Amino acid sequence: MSKNSIQPAHELFIKALDYSRQGKGAEEKAAYDEIIRRFADSADPDISRLVAKTLLNKGVVSAQSIRFDEACALFDEVIEKFKNMIDPELQLRVAGALVNKGVVFTQQGRIEDAHAVYQKVVDCYGTSQEPPLKEQVAKALLNRGVLFGRQGKTADERGMYDEIVRHMGDTAETGLKVMVARALFNKAMTFARQMQLEEANRIYDEIIDRFGAAEDTALKEQVSRVPADRGVSYHF
Repeated sequence: MSKNSIQPAHELFIKALDYSRQGKGAEEKAAYDEIIRRFADSADPDISRLVAKTLLNKGVVSAQSIRFDEACALFDEVIEKFKNMIDPELQLRVAGALVNKGVVFTQQGRIEDAHAVYQKVVDCYGTSQEPPLKEQVAKALLNRGVLFGRQGKTADERGMYDEIVRHMGDTAETGLKVMVARALFNKAMTFARQMQLEEANRIYDEIIDRFGAAEDTALKEQVSRVPADRGVSYHF
């Protein structure tokens, strides 16, 4: 399809983002609804990508407004509509829908459901070499680690963080480096809360060794937490 075919949908999507920046939630939702109404059944790949992004964004807006059932329905629509697609961008939207669904389940206290949906991200996309998809896998593992920590399952918690470092520790991608730093930080905190301070400090030093010279703001933020945060807290 020509660029002119996607232009109306693209313009609506940009309008929705503008409404979001202005805090006009009702108008943002209406723009997303118009995209879905007009373009949800399109066979054009570019429009399908935009529809997937629209459904995901609308789901996030619903979750932020504590409309959890509506949010999960939208995430499920993304998953069901695009789960068999091989297009990397559509796979990314499915992974994002799964991760966000896990966050909603956690907010609802549905911890085992959250574990299951995060594990599905790992099962479906754990072998992907696409950096954006790998970042979603890392988020799923990190979130599972935090959940295990809340359940008092420290060994399982550390296992999630170790998996991030094992599979992504050598990455050159900044976004993945941030996830590795967060995993290391949270692992250090598991030792700190058990007063195993020597091991905690060893991991803090590893964060500094790996990322201390980083220029990226997000990585600098992770490093800056090391000397100050010696109590028990988690950082997402």
